[in-house]
Formats: sequence, C-alpha cells, structure tokens
Amino acid sequence: MRNIRKKEQEELLKETEKDFLVFQTGFVIELGRGEYFRCIRNGSISCGTLPYARRFQSQGEAERYVFLKLHYYGLEAHICRTAWYLGSWDEAGKGWDGSRFTDEIEKAVLFESIREAEKYQKSRHLEMESYIEGTAVRMQCVAVRTA
Repeated sequence: MRNIRKKEQEELLKETEKDFLVFQTGFVIELGRGEYFRCIRNGSISCGTLPYARRFQSQGEAERYVFLKLHYYGLEAHICRTAWYLGSWDEAGKGWDGSRFTDEIEKAVLFESIREAEKYQKSRHLEMESYIEGTAVRMQCVAVRTA
C-alpha cells in the first residue's frame, strides 16, 4: 500500500512539475464554470482550461480588461486569483486550511509558488497526506451592464 501511494505521488509530482511550466499565479477571468478567458480571436472570445488562461498581474487589471475588451451586455465574469494549494490524497476535492482538510477550496491555505507550497508541506509533515495543485479562487463578480 505504501509503495503504491509513493508511486502515485512521484507520478503526480512529475505532472505537477510539467504543469508548473504552464501554470503561473496571478489573476484570470472565469466566464463559465471551469472555463477561463484565453484571448479574442476573429472577434470571438476563446476560453480554455486554467493552465492556459490569460494571466493578469492584479485584480484591477483583470477587471479593467473585462470592461474595456469584454463589454458584452449581460456578460458575467468572475475575477479569480490563481494559486497553489495542498490537496488531500484520501479525500478528493479537499484542500488544507491550516489545521484540517476542507471541502471549501477558497478557505485553503494558498501559495504564490510551488516552492512555497513544498516548504509548507514539508514543515507540517504533510507529504504523505497531501499533494500540491494549482487552483483558481473567485474573488469578485463583474457583471457588464452597458451595451
């Protein structure tokens, strides 16, 4: 059992390291559940998964972009902060909140870098209980009201 878990962890770490090259922290614009703004191509909005979403340096920059470039009447966009968190090996979809694993990822301890998450994980001896994963946490809803 222990060898299987160790093998799973090694495989996930390889995937995480690969994703690290794509996944960067910052802010993204969520236009649908799990669909993030990538670009405007031929007058149409292109969306994709989180690792390929367009990143913004600040929440304000993302909000301004929504009003300047995505000014479609009735559009509801969510400004999300991207970060790393510790997920539970035993309970899918749960994140570490500093004392236990919780269903509410937005309450999980968030990290700006994978290295920061690794240090935290090791200092709390959570290597066998958790893995490091990227996520987007909703910060603000921006509803465009002008045509």
